[in-house]
Amino acid sequence: MFACVCAVAALLAAKAPSPSFALPAIFRGVWRGVPSSSILGPWTNNLTMSVGETNAGDFVLEQHIDGYNNRTSYGHQRFDIEGGAGDTAGTLWYCGVLTGGSFFPYDAVAWDRFVATAAPAPGDTSVTFCLDYPAHPFPPGRDPLPFPTQPPPAASGCTGCGCAQWTLSVTKGDAATSGGADTLLSSLTMGGSSHHLLVELHRLEGVDPGTPTDLAGHGAKFACNFSDFPGPPESVAAGHAGGARAAARRANGLPAPNCPFFTGRSSAAAAAAAAAAAKEAPPVLLRNSTFPNCYTLNDPAAVRLEWRLDSGASELTVALSADTAALGGAGAYVALGFRPGSRASDPGLVAAGTGIPQEFGMRGADIVLGGAAGGVSTWYAAEFTGAPVPDNSLAITESSATFDASTGRTTLTFTRPLVGGYLAKHTFPLSLLANQGDAMWAVGVQDGTTGAGAYHGATRGLVAPDWANATSSMNVTMQC
Repeated sequence: MFACVCAVAALLAAKAPSPSFALPAIFRGVWRGVPSSSILGPWTNNLTMSVGETNAGDFVLEQHIDGYNNRTSYGHQRFDIEGGAGDTAGTLWYCGVLTGGSFFPYDAVAWDRFVATAAPAPGDTSVTFCLDYPAHPFPPGRDPLPFPTQPPPAASGCTGCGCAQWTLSVTKGDAATSGGADTLLSSLTMGGSSHHLLVELHRLEGVDPGTPTDLAGHGAKFACNFSDFPGPPESVAAGHAGGARAAARRANGLPAPNCPFFTGRSSAAAAAAAAAAAKEAPPVLLRNSTFPNCYTLNDPAAVRLEWRLDSGASELTVALSADTAALGGAGAYVALGFRPGSRASDPGLVAAGTGIPQEFGMRGADIVLGGAAGGVSTWYAAEFTGAPVPDNSLAITESSATFDASTGRTTLTFTRPLVGGYLAKHTFPLSLLANQGDAMWAVGVQDGTTGAGAYHGATRGLVAPDWANATSSMNVTMQC
């Protein structure tokens, strides 16, 4: 997850690692920190990462996405790295389970789209994994990235590190800057510049990562093994999504036994860290909504989404608001983007520039952007990353954008049809009630003359509401 600043500009394509791969010993341990950038938006809670080595010389990275913004756990992610020698040494497999988030289209997936650019030496403190051409590609329309699956000239577009890269860098502890603890910077970028996840983690001293379960095999013999979860053993074969749903749901977001930060079993330090995390301040909920549906999407930016569905008129009235005092108040904007087909695998929708391959980017979004000084305007995101373009495909009515100096909040309100926007105008009349899409929000500084929004940076996020049945898709702790 789940989600960026360390570029390797010279590496235009992923290179095969040397015949033998091993993560240096300095990476191994349990690490914790608060992400400064993620696909979900700014965070207040910790992300914890465990880095361990199996008995067979492979490596397992586990991440606990801990109660996003003090609200709900987004579950467990596992990354398996093939060690040792062989043609697939250094391949990184994503074995993800996101039990508390509805935006991601899979509960579990085996995915071999990243490979180390080089095998690190024992004394190295940095390793980079870049996009590779998968040996086990997804079925058409199911790959959650829009990047080429074959090298040029078979496919055009970005290659290797220019598409996506994940860099892990360790800095030895210094008493003056980190209290003596080692730090690990985890930086994942996509599309060349989109910060999917950026987090500085600190080593939890005295916490043993344990010995993870051995991988099922390498290359074509690999499978994501979720048998560590409570319940019957299940696995996900290479290139296949699904299969671990039952085990993951039965686990209810609980840990694999070899993930020490879930269980706190490895040492008293782990238990103490878990107890400290439990005492974090509860979220500040916003009240007094006049809409039947109201949810706080993000605590640091105090982003609130409210809506009213009029099924008879086939309309949706929306209010999006955020604390914009630090961004110039009336000179700031809030924006909401609708992607009615972002979780679809239909070949026609994928060809039209939406669907699962665009899930982690912006492409396919009809955007309504508004600020008190710059007014309300509509836009369309035609690229995975980059600025949207002006577009009037989505017809909106009763629109307004106001700034309340007493609360420091900018509020954007408008009404839109359930079927509308760029896709509807171009032969794909998807309804918002089809529940094949998601919504993106962003906050930033607005150009008072053109109405355009400046780059939002980390103040943006993703949510997948069921507009007709909010409680089925939104956690109750997010209610206003």
